[in-house]
Amino acid sequence: MGIEHPEQSFVLETEPTPQSADRRAESRFQTVLRVGRVVSENDEGLVRVKNISDQGAHLRIRISVLLGDMLTLELAEDVKMTGRVVWTSGDDCGLQFDNSIDCAEMLAKLAASSEKGISRPVRLPVAATAVTRSENGLRLAQVSDVSQRGMKLSHDGSFTEGLSIKITLASGLERVGIVRWSKDNFAGVMFLHPLSADDLGSARDL
Repeated sequence: MGIEHPEQSFVLETEPTPQSADRRAESRFQTVLRVGRVVSENDEGLVRVKNISDQGAHLRIRISVLLGDMLTLELAEDVKMTGRVVWTSGDDCGLQFDNSIDCAEMLAKLAASSEKGISRPVRLPVAATAVTRSENGLRLAQVSDVSQRGMKLSHDGSFTEGLSIKITLASGLERVGIVRWSKDNFAGVMFLHPLSADDLGSARDL
């Protein structure tokens, strides 16, 4: 059990309270179930960020964490924060950042990048073997990273752009996708149906 109730830690409001409206350090902001990547000492996976403030975040997390564990939270390739777990409750935990951030500015930049179409889904580095099925038959491939929308894998040279393939990981996770690019025995596959954050909650489980 955590040392604080989740609703007492990083419960964020869409607007500052009257008492804190004139104090920047106490301003609170909200993000609804944004997906990020979290890295611990023993595992990493995708998480849902239920809310976030200048001082910390409330995470829905699948990897095992304990009070005091140090985590790195990544919301984009160039947006990373480190902090310590200060409470846990089931699949939720509270992360207190090592250094205060400007939450409003960060969320604005992330929103602008998304609107411009230049944001890239958070990717989970993995080292997993996959069985693929296509018109070329059964093939083994090595997965090097995966996101909710697709994955990058190495292959025997038989994956060509536009090829429809079914990918099955050792964990039993399956998706049908289309090869969007192929170069130097590496290929990028776009899933027809995205994965959930829970599907990618732990790299060790893939």
